[in-house]
Amino acid sequence: MSDKNVKLSRRRVLGGLVTLGGAAAAAGAGTFALFSDTEEADTTINSGTLNLQAGSEDNGEATATVDVSDAFPGDSGAGSTTLTNDGNIDGYLDFTFSSAVNAEGDDPESEPDTNTNGDLGSVLQVTVEIDDTTLRTGTFNEVFDGTESDDNIALNATTSKTLNVDWSIPSDAGNEIQGDLVNGDITIELGQQMSQ
Repeated sequence: MSDKNVKLSRRRVLGGLVTLGGAAAAAGAGTFALFSDTEEADTTINSGTLNLQAGSEDNGEATATVDVSDAFPGDSGAGSTTLTNDGNIDGYLDFTFSSAVNAEGDDPESEPDTNTNGDLGSVLQVTVEIDDTTLRTGTFNEVFDGTESDDNIALNATTSKTLNVDWSIPSDAGNEIQGDLVNGDITIELGQQMSQ
């Protein structure tokens, strides 16, 4: 062996450590590589729909009219229409009842009161229901009073309910209703929120 003395100074030791640390850092960076992947998300948002169909109507708001002719004391009947939410959002039904319009119509000589606008609305009994829920009941003039009814009847998407209007004329109604006419409409609105 040779007898060489190696002299180590602080500077040489520090330089060696720095070189060794740099090599270790370079080698370590290669061993800690991470995988990565990037994807792109295509986002489309479609708004839902509310679409009220009343019978053959399809316009978001419908009017139901019940026509009765040749009615007499003791007579009764009913009319109905199917209300369908043809949209894909659940909704609530609200009803607006027009004011009753009474008219004298034909005046046979046996009718004692021909100077008024008609008396049929004050004796004609009416019940308005949606499925088994009664919305209003009373005389035609009381039911068709020109106000909105905030009943908030739920009508879920793609379901239907039946609006029924039952009517009767009491058998003790007198000659004053002969030939008289009465008219009223129910406007039905389907909204997304209660009492919209």
